[in-house]
Amino acid sequence: MLNIRKYFSAIVLVTIATGLLFPGPGLFLKSYLTYILMAMMSVSLLKVDLKELNLVRNDWYRYILIMFLIFILPTFLVWLLHPFLNMDVYISLIVVASAPSAVAVVFISDLLGGEPSKALVSTTTAHLLSPFLTTLIIWFFLHTTVNISFLEMLFLILKLVILPLIIANFIKRLPQYIKIVPYTLSINTLLLILLLLGIVGPARSLFFLNISQTVLAFGIVLLILMIEIPICFWFGRYKSESVTLAVIGTYKNFTLSSVIALNFFGSNALLGSIVFGVVANMMMLPLELFLDKSKK
Repeated sequence: MLNIRKYFSAIVLVTIATGLLFPGPGLFLKSYLTYILMAMMSVSLLKVDLKELNLVRNDWYRYILIMFLIFILPTFLVWLLHPFLNMDVYISLIVVASAPSAVAVVFISDLLGGEPSKALVSTTTAHLLSPFLTTLIIWFFLHTTVNISFLEMLFLILKLVILPLIIANFIKRLPQYIKIVPYTLSINTLLLILLLLGIVGPARSLFFLNISQTVLAFGIVLLILMIEIPICFWFGRYKSESVTLAVIGTYKNFTLSSVIALNFFGSNALLGSIVFGVVANMMMLPLELFLDKSKK
């Protein structure tokens, strides 16, 4: 049986490559992205115990710092580099930089020797705050550039985050809940594959039409992560916390940012999310090698 946790990054990269080479399925799935993401979020939240949020009270100042690393630092870095970007790439990177960390950070932190409980609390808190923080950040940086409805964006993110939370809590009350939990990773992996195909397929022409902008976006994202990862490590008080902060800061919910970009800015704004997803998964390998070497 395929070890999904071990090959998660490879699955993501292969799916993205497949979507770029064969855009047909993605063009069909494009209309259903919001519903696929809602289903994926609902399944992810089945394993989230909101009682864990009580940990925030005991270490509240650290979680304020973590929210800064998730939402503010990457967005600020994109803004600093905006003179080197055209408007479409700038918009796409602002959208993905302002997104919360992915739920996947929980098992990636565990895989790399971090603290999955802290990653869980961090990403849950970030998702609960994202309807307000992500909306506010995007509006703040882009409202003078493009026409954005703050309330429409707020409603979309509420629908993508809060509604799945309600659905997940309803499922937890069902007697079949215990039987579903062991299959959540497999279900979510399948949903992620469908979601990525639906995101990448429509953006294929954008990806290849302007190779110079694609390469520039790769370079900018790589530079941002090369700045952010050492900062996250520096803020950690001990190694396992440093690893957790680095993973949280690196691995964005680029599926959520893609749906936001597609709904409000069109397919031209997908490039940043796709590039961020590819580079973040690529960065997992050298990060893993570095941590393995530091154990010796």
